[in-house]
Amino acid sequence: AVLLECKAKHTQWSENYTQLCSRVTKMVEQRRVSQLKILLDAWPFQKGDTVWLMGQQKLEVWQPHHGQLCAALQSAVQARDMPALQRGLQDWGRRFSRQDPSWEDARRTY
Repeated sequence: AVLLECKAKHTQWSENYTQLCSRVTKMVEQRRVSQLKILLDAWPFQKGDTVWLMGQQKLEVWQPHHGQLCAALQSAVQARDMPALQRGLQDWGRRFSRQDPSWEDARRTY
C-alpha cells in the first residue's frame, strides 16, 4: 500500500514539476519578470532545485532594473508626463517582455 501511494505521489508530482519547470523556463526566455517572481514565490518543490535556482538568479539580476522601470512608468502616468512615459515604454521593450502588468497598465494610459 505504501509503495502504491508513493508511486501515485511521484506521478502526480512529476507532472506538476515538469509543467512548472517548463513555465519557469519560458518566463526566463521571455524576460517576464513579474510572472517569474510569482512562479518562484509559489514554487512547491525544494528551493535548491536547479530550475528554481536558475530562475532565482535571473530574477536577482533583473529585479532592480525592472523595479526602477515600474516606478518610472508609474510616476510618468501619475504626472501625465508623455515624454517620460514614451521613454519608459521604449526602454522597457528593449529589456523585458511587454506581457507584464506594469507595462500593460502604462501602455493603456499611453
